[in-house]
Amino acid sequence: MLTRGVFSAQRKYLQIFMGTVAFVLLIWGLNAVARRQFPLAYSELDARWDLWRGGVKAERIAGMRVYVKDFCGAEPCPCLLFIHGLGDTALTWKRVLLTPLVRWPRPTKIMALDLPGSGESPAPEDPAFYRVRRQAEQVNRILEQTPGCSSRAVIGNSLGGWVAAWAAIERPESIHALVLVDSAGLKKYRTEESRLLTQPTVESLKEFQRKAYFKPRPLPDFVWAAAVRRAASGNSKEIVKEQLPADDLDLSLEQIRARTLVFWGRADGLIPLAAGEEMAKRIPEARLHVQNECGHLPQKECLDALLTEISKTVF
Repeated sequence: MLTRGVFSAQRKYLQIFMGTVAFVLLIWGLNAVARRQFPLAYSELDARWDLWRGGVKAERIAGMRVYVKDFCGAEPCPCLLFIHGLGDTALTWKRVLLTPLVRWPRPTKIMALDLPGSGESPAPEDPAFYRVRRQAEQVNRILEQTPGCSSRAVIGNSLGGWVAAWAAIERPESIHALVLVDSAGLKKYRTEESRLLTQPTVESLKEFQRKAYFKPRPLPDFVWAAAVRRAASGNSKEIVKEQLPADDLDLSLEQIRARTLVFWGRADGLIPLAAGEEMAKRIPEARLHVQNECGHLPQKECLDALLTEISKTVF
């Protein structure tokens, strides 16, 4: 009887174990299928999970999604707001947000914004608010509504640099530092981003990657297909359509009063280095840094150099 009872218990535990294994395998299989069907969404979920684990908070400021890593606590400190480019989101700054305090000269509040209609920020009811100068107004509202800032700096990549420049022009009294990272905004150097992202195909996005990166990495076909779907459903076409001559920086760079760094990846095939050189020449006392073996997205390819130059400018 004892042997029979032991055998019955063992069989019960074995059934439970096998059921658990089957359940885990089912979840793993469903997860694998979902990752293949929705690779970009899963990548974003992974990024948000990493940010949450790293102590980065997702906040709503002036109606927009802003990721905040606050090293300051109750003490006033410099606030750095990072702005993404066309077709991108605040998650492009993930590694910046996860940079440890020791990498910054002193306690700092690091912020990254989803521009209107991008990432988790709502699209404007009126498409005219996609104008760069309107988006710059939104940036300034966010900075004004962020407490505890002893100083304010804006750092923008590509379209984000264009927005950041106008934010600095419109609020010279409140923005003390500006960093333009492979920035758009000059009409005569109109970026190829517009052509490649507003009418997306697998080939156009592959061309974008080749031009954007010093070392493009291979991606499977299902990722390219998902990228086309994402780009086609995004707001890049609307943003490009809404820009007016008054939004161009060509006649306004001399108005910038913030301490300015123009940071450029030498391998940028989307916006030529000549655009960065002109910006640095025309912005009063701007400093130009050209980084070798780096393309249009320094936050992805040459982050250490970018952080070093940002620190020299902002602090």
